Amino acid sequence: MVPLSDLTALSKQINEATEEANQTLRDFESKLLTLNLGVPADALISRIDVPLAYAQGLFPGRDLPTSGPCYDEMWLSWQKLNGKWQIVVTNRLCQKAAKADEPDHLLREEVRGISNLSREARIKVLSNLEKLVDAIKKSGDKLLGVFAKAKELTATI
Repeated sequence: MVPLSDLTALSKQINEATEEANQTLRDFESKLLTLNLGVPADALISRIDVPLAYAQGLFPGRDLPTSGPCYDEMWLSWQKLNGKWQIVVTNRLCQKAAKADEPDHLLREEVRGISNLSREARIKVLSNLEKLVDAIKKSGDKLLGVFAKAKELTATI
């Protein structure tokens, strides 16, 4: 068995690495702000099935919309939150709709900026920054297409 005293050095290393990771996230967000994109974008970074009994336990005394399966999604976004563009993580607890042609039911949603995330969530964000960049690029290209189409339409008037 590893003596508890051996964890002291490990703890120091983990805490230092966490501070470096936090700074990396702040730097990344700062660079996005400097680009002045103003284009909202999001990327799904995880989706896990949630037992129905667990979801029901979150809402005591309240019936869920259906008896369908539940799932939890985590989205990484670049969006305006509280008047400021920032990296945001949104957790959504959803339940499958009773009919395939109906939208799933949103049971709970939590939106947080990166400064309010657990270490585990920040690690997930760091692991998915490339997905966010891709989503921003795709969203920006789509916006440019809208602008071009509007200009083209205006020229025909």
